[in-house]
Amino acid sequence: MSKDQDKVRLEITTQTAQSRSRGGLLKIIIIIALKIIIIIAIVAGVIYGIKKTRYQFIARNFGVVESGQIYRSGRLTPRMLRKVIAENNIKTILDLGAFHLDSQGEINEQAISDELGVTRVRFDLKGDGTGNPNYYVQALRMMQDESTHPLLVHCAAGAQRASGVVLLFRHIVQGVDIADAYPETFDYKHKPDEWQLLAYIAQYQHEIAQSLESGEQIPGFEPIEYPLVLSDTDTQ
Repeated sequence: MSKDQDKVRLEITTQTAQSRSRGGLLKIIIIIALKIIIIIAIVAGVIYGIKKTRYQFIARNFGVVESGQIYRSGRLTPRMLRKVIAENNIKTILDLGAFHLDSQGEINEQAISDELGVTRVRFDLKGDGTGNPNYYVQALRMMQDESTHPLLVHCAAGAQRASGVVLLFRHIVQGVDIADAYPETFDYKHKPDEWQLLAYIAQYQHEIAQSLESGEQIPGFEPIEYPLVLSDTDTQ
């Protein structure tokens, strides 16, 4: 066999080995990539599952406004609603518009309230906390009315409407300066760049306070009557 033939065979053998090596490496890379994709999919599925089910075990954005008297939250699953009512002896629920009318969530909350003997009142404020200021007047009146206590006030996320009514309660009823009361809203997922709520309160806080004191409706908006029978302590 000539040297030239040996050289050709050696080159062919080398190229074949290199080709096999590249093919094996590509196969390994593909296997590793598939494993990574599977792991990512599993992790994403677990995270999604946790997010989907966590509010079956955690009361959404729950907090204490006044211990034993007033509590706040976002909308609750039926399981957590029963738990919060039982653990805090909730007597009244003030819903600021957590569910669409005739939705399953609305039906469930009303059914559970009726079953457990809890009075439920619904006010339809907008998701950003704005809307008819007469709703806020009557919400504050409910929070003052000891016959409603323990009271749970909630909206959908517990960040805007619930924060708005608690902020007004702190300021108008308890006399806390707005600047001192406002940071509490950040503890319940209200964000500083969500300026509509603070602008709304700055615009209507005085009219809301005057209406609460006088019992007169704020003009220019649909009148909202107090939905319950006032307790003796609230009418004194």
